[in-house]
Amino acid sequence: MKYFNQKGLTLVEVLFSMLLLSIILIPLMGSLTRSAYVYNTSSNQTQAVLLARQKMEEIKGLPYQNVPGLIPKTPINSVAGFAYTVNSTEHILSTGGKLKIVCITVYYPAPQGESIYQLTGAVSGR
Repeated sequence: MKYFNQKGLTLVEVLFSMLLLSIILIPLMGSLTRSAYVYNTSSNQTQAVLLARQKMEEIKGLPYQNVPGLIPKTPINSVAGFAYTVNSTEHILSTGGKLKIVCITVYYPAPQGESIYQLTGAVSGR
């Protein structure tokens, strides 16, 4: 006896649908994992740049004689895993003026370990 009004799917159709769906979804899962990795890395890099610029602005706002020569590696309390150092060198210009070259290094977490971002600027004696 043949039934022509059968409703539903056979086991072969269901298995084929699952195979087709998994062939499509597996590459998508890899790209989602990669995009999360890239987002986290770029987020930390952006945070490091902002922290370095903020610290440079703080230093540029100080009187020339108060610009620190060296600040050892110091954790940044507001951001977990981040730290910074400041190193400045004084130069006497031929015109008689003074100039301090300030280098700020921000250490931030990265998937392969600790990464750094360096920002260099100048502060002139008035």
